[in-house]
Amino acid sequence: KANIDFYPEGGTIIQNVQNSIGIKISDCNGKPIPISEVEILDQDNNLIQKVAINKFGLGKFQLLAEKNSKVSCLINGVNVEKNLPTYLENGLALEINNYSIKDKTIAKIRISKKNLDLYKSKKIYLLVHQDEKFNIFDVDFSNNNPEQTILFPNENVFEGVNSIRIIDENKKQIAERLVFK
Repeated sequence: KANIDFYPEGGTIIQNVQNSIGIKISDCNGKPIPISEVEILDQDNNLIQKVAINKFGLGKFQLLAEKNSKVSCLINGVNVEKNLPTYLENGLALEINNYSIKDKTIAKIRISKKNLDLYKSKKIYLLVHQDEKFNIFDVDFSNNNPEQTILFPNENVFEGVNSIRIIDENKKQIAERLVFK
């Protein structure tokens, strides 16, 4: 048996937004299956993209979540497919990059153009925390840009495991990702 697991950054896949999604291919014991790539197909079986899978069974891809999609791969001569999780109509997609720029972390927060008005007047925050230690940054969609980028020094990320969360003014969590420093 092959397991195909998806790990969207932020926890969910948001419809009509560019999403960053991790993928893991493993056997029934959780061990990586030695394949080199998977295909992302749309609902009509058209190829969207090919995704490289490393020796640990892990890969990562960007997906503009418009139509339902699935992953397809060949394992021991058998075609294995799995649908991506259901896309949410409303919400924020989160992407964290703490390796491209030395000593900096890049947080990208995306929303669909259709739902931009819902968040323009709300107070939204990016919260980096570990236990009682935290740093908080404003996320502002009032400029009508559906993608907001926050760049901050890695000193705002604490040694060990950190939660990077997007919360609203009522402290309701919208998205979350764990990051290790």
